[in-house]
Amino acid sequence: PLNLIPRQPMIASALAKQGVLYLKKNHLCEGIALDHALEADLLLAEALGLKRVELLLNGKISVSHDHAREYQALLVRRARHEPVAYLLGHQDFFGLTFKTRPGALIPRPETELLVELTLEHLNFCHDRHALIDVGTGTGAIAAALAFHSGESVLATEFSPLAAALAQENFKALGLAERIALIPGSGITPALSKRACKEARELIVVANLPYLTTIAWQNAQPDIRDFEPRSALDGGSDGLDLYRVLLNQLEDAPRPFILIAEIDPAQKETLPQEIQKRFPSAFIAKHQDLSGRDRVILAKVSRNL
Repeated sequence: PLNLIPRQPMIASALAKQGVLYLKKNHLCEGIALDHALEADLLLAEALGLKRVELLLNGKISVSHDHAREYQALLVRRARHEPVAYLLGHQDFFGLTFKTRPGALIPRPETELLVELTLEHLNFCHDRHALIDVGTGTGAIAAALAFHSGESVLATEFSPLAAALAQENFKALGLAERIALIPGSGITPALSKRACKEARELIVVANLPYLTTIAWQNAQPDIRDFEPRSALDGGSDGLDLYRVLLNQLEDAPRPFILIAEIDPAQKETLPQEIQKRFPSAFIAKHQDLSGRDRVILAKVSRNL
């Protein structure tokens, strides 16, 4: 059993080393490289009410019994695979900090590519357009787009838990007036809004569930046992929700750009689904930092 409660005051750097040893022994995921030192630092900083950089700069500060107990409790929870972002209650994404908690997917670094590509497109988009984040979750994509572009965003979300968290994030970031949070699934809830009716083009950003059911079942416990399945499991081939979105877009009487995150294994199958419905669509693939196809961009022209 873990016992980090010191009989005498212990300095932070020594306590962090004990945390690293504990995580190395008790938090293992087969085939996954884990940064136990980073996690131990983050959890100790949280227990002490510091930022990690402050902890690193003040490693010789004395840790009280109460703070040591709090750190110990966080380490035990992490050893049981609870995600660090849930333990901390926040996650950084595209230069912004978002509140996180169970019920909404944790923002991932690879999703920043989705935001980068959308911002690039907005720089060249001169027609009146509506910017829509489908399935906003924590609100990370919508907030990053609104913050960095200065534009208004429509964000849809079917989960009440995720929608409540997204609204908290929009308010905390001072973006609530520029992001309209709309309950419902896919793009349909947004199409009745004035911004969509008056737009000459829809810019649709989507990071929908794209794990196959088998991949979700085999995912590491940190993901499978804690993050919402509805935000991860995309069915037998991972594209169930994307098919729903494409069907909804067939009923949208506007030209549109779809910018969608995928699993690299879907680099051919999602374009095929798009071309079934929109044979003349222009489709491009974009790679993430590891060189894997991560985002599909599809442009569909229509006569208004």
